[in-house]
Amino acid sequence: MCYEKIMIINTEAMQQVCDLFKHLANEVRLKILFHLNTKNMTVMELNKKIPVSQSALSQHLKMLRLAKLIQHTKRGTSVEYSLVDEVIRVLLNEVQKNIIPLLGNYPTSGNYTTPRSSRIEGVMLNEPADEEE
Repeated sequence: MCYEKIMIINTEAMQQVCDLFKHLANEVRLKILFHLNTKNMTVMELNKKIPVSQSALSQHLKMLRLAKLIQHTKRGTSVEYSLVDEVIRVLLNEVQKNIIPLLGNYPTSGNYTTPRSSRIEGVMLNEPADEEE
């Protein structure tokens, strides 16, 4: 058997990776990130796409901001949110490309069924960006 070398990660870096996954392990926060991966959005735009109270949405946005996964910019009277950097965008794209197609597919005689959908409830992946209003 051939084993690849496993990169040894120091304890501090491992804790940071664990913290990242803790922030991603919430359905609302993950939906926020997937939507922001398509375009920058205001709270009102996100609230139209994610059916939670505006208060709950704001709390999740605050958690993502404190985790340095998203940032906000004041645009006139509204605040626009965006992903902080390309690293989170790459991670989301990899999830979309390589993990979501496997969800809901169970082994049958050693083979996997064809993916039925590339959809997370409430988030259609690769959806066209909304027209500017």
